[in-house]
Amino acid sequence: MKISLQSKSFECRSGVVSLMPLEPGGTAISATVDGVREQIKDGSFDADVSAGLYWMALESLTLRRSADGEEFVIPRHLIPDVTITSLNVREGKTNVPLGRGPVFRVTATKRDGQPVKEITLFMPRALDFTLTLKMDENGQILFFDNPTGYFFFMQDPYRLLIEPI
Repeated sequence: MKISLQSKSFECRSGVVSLMPLEPGGTAISATVDGVREQIKDGSFDADVSAGLYWMALESLTLRRSADGEEFVIPRHLIPDVTITSLNVREGKTNVPLGRGPVFRVTATKRDGQPVKEITLFMPRALDFTLTLKMDENGQILFFDNPTGYFFFMQDPYRLLIEPI
C-alpha cells in the first residue's frame, strides 16, 4: 500500500518512517505485532499494513517550505493517530496529514547559559510515550508543528526558547 504524507505548506522530501499498530481503542502500542520501518521518498512510502489505528514516528524528515523553498531536517516528528481503513487497503493507497507547520527552533540552556545536550519529551497523546532527543552544540533542535504539545523534562533547571522560523 502506498502511504503519502501531505501538507499544504511543506513538501516532504525524504526520511524514515516507523508505523506501529495500536491495540483496539488506542490504549497501548502492540508488543505482539511487528511495526513497519520504511524509507520515505518524495513524500511517500510503501508498507504492508492492515486496516486499523497506527502510531507514526518520522526520523530525519527533510521538508521543503513551499513559500520560499527553504529546506529543514526535522530529527523526529510524531503522528499519534493514523487511521487506515479497509477502503484504503483495497485501493492500495492513503494520505496522512503531516501537519501545517511551521518549523520551530527549540533552544534549551541551563540557568548559567550553557547549552543542554539532550531533552526528554513526554507526549501524552502518544500513549504516554517518552523520547530522548540529542540537541546540537548550541542546545537547539528543530520541530515541525507546535512543540508545546509535548512536555519537556530535564534533570537540571533550564530555560526553553521556542521560536518559529
